[in-house]
Amino acid sequence: MSGVRETQPSRRAVTPALLSLMLIILLYMSSFGMVLAILPVHVTRELGGGGVETGVVYGLFAVTALLTRPFVGWWADRSGARRVVVLGAAAAALATGVVPLGGGLVVLMALRLLYGFAHAAVYVPTMANVGAVAPPGRVGAAVSYFTLAHYTGLAVGPGIGSAVIGAAGTDVAWLCAAAVAGAGGLVALAVPQLRRPADRARPEPALAEVPDGLAPPRRRRPWHPAGLRPGVLMGLLLGGHTALAAFAAARAHEIGLADVTLPFAIYGVGSVVVRLVGARYVDRLGRARGPLLSGLLVLAAMVLIAVVPASWALNTGAGLLAAGMMLQGTTLTPLVFQRAPERERSAAVGTYSAFSDLSASLGGLLLGLAVGSYGSASGAFLASGAAAVVAIALVPWATGVPVRRVWSAAPVSSR
Repeated sequence: MSGVRETQPSRRAVTPALLSLMLIILLYMSSFGMVLAILPVHVTRELGGGGVETGVVYGLFAVTALLTRPFVGWWADRSGARRVVVLGAAAAALATGVVPLGGGLVVLMALRLLYGFAHAAVYVPTMANVGAVAPPGRVGAAVSYFTLAHYTGLAVGPGIGSAVIGAAGTDVAWLCAAAVAGAGGLVALAVPQLRRPADRARPEPALAEVPDGLAPPRRRRPWHPAGLRPGVLMGLLLGGHTALAAFAAARAHEIGLADVTLPFAIYGVGSVVVRLVGARYVDRLGRARGPLLSGLLVLAAMVLIAVVPASWALNTGAGLLAAGMMLQGTTLTPLVFQRAPERERSAAVGTYSAFSDLSASLGGLLLGLAVGSYGSASGAFLASGAAAVVAIALVPWATGVPVRRVWSAAPVSSR
């Protein structure tokens, strides 16, 4: 880890090491997506449950994911990422593969709690190692490609799960999801780039090597300070994603649209396109300019959807939000990498990524209250816009860049 680099990035971001990490997360998120399609069918058809039971069972995994992400990060830094990722993939395979054995709703709830730990154990160390394998000056691009694999798996998984259910039933679908998750663990066994415990012996950089004195103090607590400020900013900006996912259908109904296929397609395809195209340029943005642009894009999307009762506004807002979400992830994650000593990077990522779970759960509740108070789905988008305004105001605090240098600050380098 070194100070800010002024030079333009020149090395290729996609390396064999990064491709290995992308394959792990692609397999795991494909399994995760399959479960999204299988779970509601299983609860209603096999267990006789309804919407409430489905929601409770689904949401349980987020509880353990939120609570275990920071601990998993510290564990990976101390014991080695490979061990944690393999154990997480095995836990995901177990939590899905034993469902066909039966046991009822209580057993399924317990397995979903285990699945939350598995989610944290696979994602946190794998993401942390993106910073370790990325060439200098191309960390943002590497994060962009990694998240592309993440969202690709999440996009294709539900279709695969539904297809297997239609062809062979839910039991076979659960077993297929377990096999895909287990395959990710097998890949992790063969990836030499996942850091070993011996890497902890590497000397840490002096505080003077870190710009603006942003290096966190050495502490042994679950919440790593390097992930806190970027995590707060991410949580606020993710409110836009939550609003679109939860309330786009209601907003479409208010403005006379029959369905939301097109805006969701724009958001999904746009998320892929902006990651492919943006990977070439994201590392040239300043340390604070990227998060600032992300906040402005999210704000514009939310205001447009809330204020303009037209289909073009909903579609355009979905596209703007896709760009804002890409900038959020690809500029804040390298900041976490930069602030954390390499031997504590998984712990920092665990803290940072926990804010995504917190935003999805608490944010969804708050947006629902906003809709109730406002009397329209526009309330959710206005509330998310307000959160984006707060995020914009907090950019100097979160990035450590003085207000007068927010636009001109040099890019981030994690090394």
